[in-house]
Amino acid sequence: MKGWSGLNDAEWDDDELAATITEYQPTDLYCCCLAVPAEIVALDFDIINPEHAGFATKLADDVFGATPLVRIGASPKHIRVYRAGDRIRSRKIHPLEIFSGSGQFIGFGWHAKAGRPYVWPHESPLTIGPDSDAVPAVKQAQIERFTTELFKVVPRHLLPTKQSRLGTGAPQTINERLGTLAVLHGSFRRAASIVLSEACVGSYNESWWAVVASAAGRGISEDII
Repeated sequence: MKGWSGLNDAEWDDDELAATITEYQPTDLYCCCLAVPAEIVALDFDIINPEHAGFATKLADDVFGATPLVRIGASPKHIRVYRAGDRIRSRKIHPLEIFSGSGQFIGFGWHAKAGRPYVWPHESPLTIGPDSDAVPAVKQAQIERFTTELFKVVPRHLLPTKQSRLGTGAPQTINERLGTLAVLHGSFRRAASIVLSEACVGSYNESWWAVVASAAGRGISEDII
């Protein structure tokens, strides 16, 4: 929806938000997204392997503490929400995405692949505030410790690249691949086209996000994006 960011100028009225979530359910797919302010941290676990997902869940509880704010779409993928104990840097290190002070995620709506609504098995933003003491506070040092331990077991999803005159042929992340191609071809649009054509299952969201975020950072207009 053009101009959607204007809806973030003020917080929703509680009753209006609850009514929107429960009553506005068109026949087509719908969702209610939640912006992620700097006061909270949302960890998006895009992990499909059940054993890896179980390890990530236990590690998160051990490092950060158990949070009552867990949102599940197509299990075992899920999002865990915490308070920000200090300044947390948003990062995308697939299959983990860290949001704090930027981005958004689906809070409520219909998940087509799961064949049911998104669920909050414990508490939800409608029943507990993110500033509640029941929600653990996370610091950047904990994030670093968590990601270090996580990727000892859960493999990172890197984008393999071919040998080029600008690189060594080593695996690159989506953002690195986009930057390399932009330099190689002298055209961001050409680089974006290649990156999106290379996207595969497990990297669609990250590829789109990398292209859109990079385009916005380059000052490309919203209509062109």
